[in-house]
Amino acid sequence: MTNNGELANRRTHPNFGLTKEYKVLVVRRPDRVQIAAWQRGIVLEDGHKTATTNVRYETAQGKGAWVRVTMGEGRKRQMRETCQQPGLQVVRILCVRIGRLRLGNLKPRQ
Repeated sequence: MTNNGELANRRTHPNFGLTKEYKVLVVRRPDRVQIAAWQRGIVLEDGHKTATTNVRYETAQGKGAWVRVTMGEGRKRQMRETCQQPGLQVVRILCVRIGRLRLGNLKPRQ
């Protein structure tokens, strides 16, 4: 968390090319076809095709699953829209890393 607008912009804006890593909980377990489509890039509703993305299945959680996603982009609501195209619904998104900056063991509000 920072009040330095320039620093925040350099860490979050896609033009600076920092990779972002997320843990994503989806409602149901993705199959290989869904993960492959996600990795190749998906055309969003506005016509933008997402860049290739590293996606890997982590663990099951009930009927759903945690998936680890590493991407170079980060457009507003991109993760949710990207999941909807191959038929996955997002329950939760946790940002794990931006560039070399890791969230670590921080709890909410710390």
